[in-house]
Amino acid sequence: MNLREQDLSLRASFRRIANNLPDIKSALAVWTIAATLLIQQSVITRISQRADFHKSNAALSEAGSVFIDQKSETRFVRVTDSRDGQTALARRINNSSFNMDSTRFVVSLDGVAMLYSFDPSVFGVRKQGPLLGSIELQSSSCQWSAVEADTIFGLDSADAARLYAYNTKLGSYTLLKDFSGVLGNGKAEQLSKSWFDDNHFAFTWREIGSSESLVVVWDKAADSAFTFHVNDPVDGVRGFNGAHLDRSGEALIVNGDVTRVWRYRNRPQSEAVQLESSGDDLNAATEQGGSFELFASISRPSDLPRGDVSRDGRLSIFSSQAGSRTDVFIASVTATRLLRASLGPIL
Repeated sequence: MNLREQDLSLRASFRRIANNLPDIKSALAVWTIAATLLIQQSVITRISQRADFHKSNAALSEAGSVFIDQKSETRFVRVTDSRDGQTALARRINNSSFNMDSTRFVVSLDGVAMLYSFDPSVFGVRKQGPLLGSIELQSSSCQWSAVEADTIFGLDSADAARLYAYNTKLGSYTLLKDFSGVLGNGKAEQLSKSWFDDNHFAFTWREIGSSESLVVVWDKAADSAFTFHVNDPVDGVRGFNGAHLDRSGEALIVNGDVTRVWRYRNRPQSEAVQLESSGDDLNAATEQGGSFELFASISRPSDLPRGDVSRDGRLSIFSSQAGSRTDVFIASVTATRLLRASLGPIL
């Protein structure tokens, strides 16, 4: 190509660019406007979130205060504050801190189980006092009755396997079963029960001064006991860290290095089914992260913890960072998104 031909080619290219310049400018303008809108939306969202944070923080400044998020219509109530000392909720599997009709719940304050009354219609909270009376029960594993709103079950905190029913309204105890005559002296812990009735209970037991561990299942209606030998070299569970009944009460779930499910009524321990997932994997879904911050998630109800919910699935009780301390809150939640805490039939 000679110089004249190159010159003509360059002129043609410049003319094409010049002709397309308005389209290029238009496209650039569109992209500039879109980017500006996205940036503005991001800034508005951050400002709105900060506003929600400060508004909810101010509204939920002390125990008993209520806040309703206008976007999601989620209702919150603060249960504890700096006047209550160190707070904690018991770890729950197939159980709830709320009683049968959500009119009472339990929170640990400085290691003491405290009973609260609750009015779900107005989110009214009132501290009633220590949960237990003259007989000290293991409050961390107390289980509310499925059929009586005032009744809670617990194990004797002494070195004896005794199961009690305690009426929180009357302050009276009923001894349901004394296993010490069969098991001897030892430590009974980790009480669990069926979700739908009060006929099936289970607890772990360890003889004092021994590494031997058992899990005892009791059928209250038939007054029959079944024993899972954790340390069995063939059919036991190494690295044992806990056991509980499924929701129906028909199967015992034993966790450790592996997880075994035992249909105790009609199967020997040797026929307990080993699951592929470990006990740690199964329990991880029920763990409630202590780092949850309610005020940072106040307008996102889907982020709220649901490891400890009421029986109707409409209330969640959880711990949250509140300034320099951790406090307990209750929130209204939908009944459809519940965590599957164990291997029950359905939740």
